[in-house]
Amino acid sequence: MALEDFRDQVKEKLGELWGAIQESPAYNNAQEKFEALSPGSQKGIILGSIVLVFVILISVPIGYFSSASSSVSEYENTRQLIRALWRASRLANESSALPTSLSADELKARLQNDLASFNLLPEQVGGVSDLEVDKMGAPLAPKSINQSGVGLSLKKLNLKQVVDIGFQLQQINPSVKLAGLEVLASSPDPHYFDALYKLIIYSLPMNLESEEGGGGGRPPPFTNPSGPGSKGNRPPPRGSSAKGPQGPPPNFRNSPANSNSGSNKKNNDDD
Repeated sequence: MALEDFRDQVKEKLGELWGAIQESPAYNNAQEKFEALSPGSQKGIILGSIVLVFVILISVPIGYFSSASSSVSEYENTRQLIRALWRASRLANESSALPTSLSADELKARLQNDLASFNLLPEQVGGVSDLEVDKMGAPLAPKSINQSGVGLSLKKLNLKQVVDIGFQLQQINPSVKLAGLEVLASSPDPHYFDALYKLIIYSLPMNLESEEGGGGGRPPPFTNPSGPGSKGNRPPPRGSSAKGPQGPPPNFRNSPANSNSGSNKKNNDDD
């Protein structure tokens, strides 16, 4: 019932509005001018009015659609930016501890233990020896990085064993890299190969490791420049008191001024 009443009220309002428009002089003048036109002009005006109304009705949803598209694109850009910032924050909060490097002796012991996993015969094992990094060609790291060379010599290997053992050696430790490989045909049987694996251990110097782990060390202590030859008083560090020493210096009792003041006080007491 309420919907029907509302519809009737709308119809009454629209009827009253249309009646007021028809009674207005402007409408009457426009109607007279429209009737005075030719039939072709009247059809053109009617079609133009229909097209204008259609364009107005279509422009409203098109405007909402374009606004929604721009809002969606802005949302996607904001979401991608938030994801990038979150990823950067997570990476910054994660611990960036450097991997523990091996020493040359530790690498040799590791290689001796890993020889059993290679499934080699005793005559195929050549040995583990030290190598000079300077003689291994152009350096792969700056001079500030400590480098140690270790060589693993194996004999009478087939091609698959050469590749598989080299792959396993690369997985020993992040600080150990396979820098070179010398392969020679075995003298009794050229179908087998003698291989020398050249491994390099990279490690940071002790001072750089302490800076990476401890944030650069402790700052130098504060020194008071108010002594002789100083040009001014430097402000004290944060957290320290700005007042001077609360008592006399250690040699105050033995100073000449103190002895003179003591003798004057004694003479005054005698008087």
